[in-house]
Amino acid sequence: MISRDVERQLHRAPKITVQFAITPELYNVFQAWSASVPTLYFLDICVVNFTKQSSGVIEKDKRKARLIGRLRDLDRPQHKFSYLLALIEKVSDPRGLLSDDELEAQVLGDVAALRAFFQKAAVVEPDEFLSVTFGSFDEIRMKACGHST
Repeated sequence: MISRDVERQLHRAPKITVQFAITPELYNVFQAWSASVPTLYFLDICVVNFTKQSSGVIEKDKRKARLIGRLRDLDRPQHKFSYLLALIEKVSDPRGLLSDDELEAQVLGDVAALRAFFQKAAVVEPDEFLSVTFGSFDEIRMKACGHST
C-alpha cells in the first residue's frame, strides 16, 4: 500500500554523550575553556537595570548578586554584549509614558551605564546607531501600543 501522506522526519546531527567523574581541577579547565570562546550576549531590560544598581542594593539580594557575579565573570575582551533586546522592550512599552526624547536619553544612559559596568567586554551598539535608528522605532512603538500612524 502506498501512503499519500507526506512523511516528515526530523534529523539531528550525530551526537556523542560522554559521562565521567571530574575532578575540581578538570572542571576549572573546562570552565576556563568555555569562557574563552567569544560570545555575544543579549541583555534584557532587567539585567541592564541590575548593572546600574549600587553594590549595597546588590548585596542584599542573593539572586541579583549571583547575576552580577556571572556578568563580571563574563566581562572578558573576547565577549560582546548587546542592548538590542532591552531596546525592543523599551520602545514597545504599551504604557508609553516617556516622550521620544526622554526615551532616547534613557536608552543612551542605559548603554553608557553598560559601558561603565563592563571593563573588558564591549557593548555592540554604538550611540550613533541608537540615535540614528531611534526615530524608526516610533512607528513600531505606536503599533505596539495600539495606535494607528
